[in-house]
Formats: sequence, structure tokens, C-alpha cells
Amino acid sequence: RAGRDGLEAECVLLHSAGDIVRWQRLMEKSATDAIDQGGDPEAIAVSLAAQRNQLGHMARICRSARCRHLAIAEYFGSACEPSASGEGCGACDACLGEITLLENATTVAQMILSCVARVDQSFGAGHVAEILSGGRGERVRRLGHDQLSTWGLLREHGKNAVLDLLEQCVAHGLLSRTPGDRPVLVLTPEAIEILRGNGSVDLVRPATRTRQPSTREADDWRGIDRPLFDGLRDLRRTLARERSVPAYVIASDAVLRELARLRPASLETLGGIRGIGQRKLVDYGPQLLGFLDSWCTEHGLARDMAG
Repeated sequence: RAGRDGLEAECVLLHSAGDIVRWQRLMEKSATDAIDQGGDPEAIAVSLAAQRNQLGHMARICRSARCRHLAIAEYFGSACEPSASGEGCGACDACLGEITLLENATTVAQMILSCVARVDQSFGAGHVAEILSGGRGERVRRLGHDQLSTWGLLREHGKNAVLDLLEQCVAHGLLSRTPGDRPVLVLTPEAIEILRGNGSVDLVRPATRTRQPSTREADDWRGIDRPLFDGLRDLRRTLARERSVPAYVIASDAVLRELARLRPASLETLGGIRGIGQRKLVDYGPQLLGFLDSWCTEHGLARDMAG
């Protein structure tokens, strides 16, 4: 943390998910070239595995929300002297609170892992990100992936942000890439545990450009009682906990917004909301209507509003 002259030093971390992929391809090409030139395939495979392991360590250090100094010290088998405030160096971006963690990160990770599973672990990050962000590209439509339950679950983040979150899942060891020019994402044993609800995940909120909300985004909240929406989110969390399933399985935020906007008063009108199929109508309909009955009566809100 200090320069040779005793003065404080400053370090800037520059990294990109694309760099990780490029380095992996370069390592694989070098290994292939070495084998073509008569090298020992077994020894080259061992060397390539070691290089991939080191690259993985670097990716985790870059993408983690932990103290940078502590992570590097642990990698080299050294101890990091804690700062006065506790664990960590107290000087890096993680320790200074310059990193914003994503809310509901474990649920977001489960959505990502579930999407990889639903496409049979046969597609790359770009395709998975397009599905999760609600894209309707030709390939997505041709394969019917816009009909998957995970389609559009992370549309509020945008495709670039979803790609960032995917790379964080790779760095955390929840996803891995197959070798070759067209790598696909596959689940790791750790991912299976997260999908089962065993453990939690910290994800850094992807950086976004500051911009004015679009007309469509403003319309998404038009006519919505925000306290009611928040109450519905609490109910969703309770239902998910009771059934030991991720919250998005109960209902997406888009469905909750429609509930808070339309405030259905019967199972018939509730079933007319996109995203609530017959199965969810039977499983969660009575609880949702019961909550809406109590809330709207208490706050004097009308029901069965026009869409």
C-alpha cells in the first residue's frame, strides 16, 4: 500500500470480461500450436490447465466484492494486515465502499443459472443474455427461446448488464466455459447448490450510463400504487420462502406492477394478467386476492381497473 519512498501508492484496476475470453483463446491456440510442433500433449494439457486456473484466480480478484489486497495476499499465501476498521486493507475500492452490491443477487444468480439449464447448457453468454434481457432476435425466436420461463426475467438490466452479471457468475465459479472457438456456458457443482437454495451469492451492480427514463419506463409505473407494489413484493418473498423456491417463480416484477395497477377482484380477472397462468392461479391466486382485498379495503382503492 506504500511506495518505495514511504509515500502512499495508488493502483488502478482495469479489466474486461472480454479480456478473459481472449486470454483463454490465446492460451488454447498456443497449446494447439505447441502440440502441432511435436510437443508432449500430456505435459501441454497440464500446463494449459494451470494457466486456466491462474486466469480464473485473476478473474475472481477483478470481479469480486472482497478486499483486493486480502484476495491477492491469500493467493500468494501471505497475510493481509487488517485496517483499523476491521478485516481488509481499508484502502481499496471494496473496503472504501466504492462498489455497489446488487440487491437480490442470489435470486438474480438463480435466474441466470436456471436459464443456462433451460437451454441445455448448449449456448454462449451472448445468447443466454439475450434471452434473459427479453431479446427477440431471429435465433431466439427460431429456437423458441422467447417462450422459456426465464425469457425477459432480467429485462430491466439490459443485455450488456446481464452479460456483466453472467461473467461475474463465471468468476464466482458458478458457470464455466467449454474450450474452443465457440464456448458455451455450463453449470458447475456449486451452481447446482445455489439453484437448490443452499448458499448465497454477492454480485456487483453493473455500471450503467446515466440517462433520462424512457417513455416506456415511465409508462411502466403509470397508475401504480407504489406502496401496494412494495407490499406485493413482501408477499412474494413470504410465499417463496414457504415453498422454498426463488421469488421469481412466484411472480416477476412486471406481474406485480400489473397487480398493483389493475387490482383484480376475482380469480377471473386475476387470470387475465399476463404471466399468471392456470397453475399459478391455482397455487397463488387465493393468497394474492386475499392480500389485495385487505389492502384495497384499508386504503380505499378501487378494483378491476382498466388496463
